[in-house]
Amino acid sequence: MLRVNAAGPHEFAGTPLGNSRGTPYGGLTLAHAALAADLTVGPALSLTSLSARFLAPGDASRIVLHAVEEVHSGRSVASRRVVSHQNDTTLVDTSALFQRRNLANVEARTDDATEVDATTWSIDDLPGPLDDDARRWLAGRIDWSPFEVRFPNTPPLALQVGTQDGAGRYQAWLRPRSPLAASSRAALQTVLVFASDLFLLSAAAPTYGPVHELQLITLSHAMWFHEAVLDSGWVLCQQELIWSRDGQVCCRGSLHDTRGRLLATTVQEGIVRTKTREGGYGVGEGRQHPASAASG
Repeated sequence: MLRVNAAGPHEFAGTPLGNSRGTPYGGLTLAHAALAADLTVGPALSLTSLSARFLAPGDASRIVLHAVEEVHSGRSVASRRVVSHQNDTTLVDTSALFQRRNLANVEARTDDATEVDATTWSIDDLPGPLDDDARRWLAGRIDWSPFEVRFPNTPPLALQVGTQDGAGRYQAWLRPRSPLAASSRAALQTVLVFASDLFLLSAAAPTYGPVHELQLITLSHAMWFHEAVLDSGWVLCQQELIWSRDGQVCCRGSLHDTRGRLLATTVQEGIVRTKTREGGYGVGEGRQHPASAASG
């Protein structure tokens, strides 16, 4: 799943993963784009940031091609543009920045999952109040992903209760179901890209309604990589809603290892649509987020 194959000069093919609407899951498309860009730079350079614009939904039954453009190649810095497309339709337009990093002092390791398991719940044993619809939504996000997911000691009520007070904020531990090679820096960064998108926009649920009644659409996704990662253990994903108004939302996330090190930071802009009485989706009419009120 987290791999691409050469399809031509500076072009790579990735097999998409369909969501409930039959379109490619954006997090995997972006992860494939990041991996494709990495394959065109030297081993001394490491991905430090990326910025993507999601332009069209696409078709999950067809291969996505990732065309890589060499914007700049230097000894210490490189830049790539990746156009992820199906035929003449551009799905995602990504810019990726690479820098030279000293990885000599970074130890390869595999985290002990015991400390995570002892203080968290899986989707099957999450305590209430979490209704069946919210539990099914969670299961639907987790079952098809390449991650084992556990939640810390506060159940993700934000996914269920659209009227709860305060900003949307919750956490989830993620770990790849299949072990990754500890020396594969690019593969592990690809995991972080995929993981960063799994729950991020759902932090808007407290403002707009129960998450299973919402349609969450990503417009742009930016990510910065901090600590060098050379392990395939648990990653803590924290996500929060930082701005919303009239169906437009901005959410911020951070990814940490079990030592508390900040691995990456991400920000995502999106649109929230709420289910109508006719069964379709309309522009979200949720409560204004406190940050929006302060700025407006």
